[in-house]
Amino acid sequence: MSKKTLRDQSSLWIFQAVRLPGILEADEAAARLGVAPHAMPILLAADHIKPLGKPSDKSSKKFASDYVEGLAHDQKWLDKAVRLIETYWITQNRKRQQSSPPELSEAA
Repeated sequence: MSKKTLRDQSSLWIFQAVRLPGILEADEAAARLGVAPHAMPILLAADHIKPLGKPSDKSSKKFASDYVEGLAHDQKWLDKAVRLIETYWITQNRKRQQSSPPELSEAA
């Protein structure tokens, strides 16, 4: 697999498993959904994915594998997830560009 599609080779098992475990960690759910693990907090903050139970903000999140599988096959959900992630990073990059001091040009 290319680095672009799966950054963490230790998550490769999730694609080879005959049957997924009932509960997936956030990084495992991210691999199954085809997003980077650091994108999961973005989707959680947008209420686009719901973890099991009522975890506190700082605790690790767990997801039902059946729920994740359903989302992985839902094209509308995936489309919105991609747009949310892209919008988040566009916003972050704009903030960074606005807050950085202007570069001084060298006098020749």
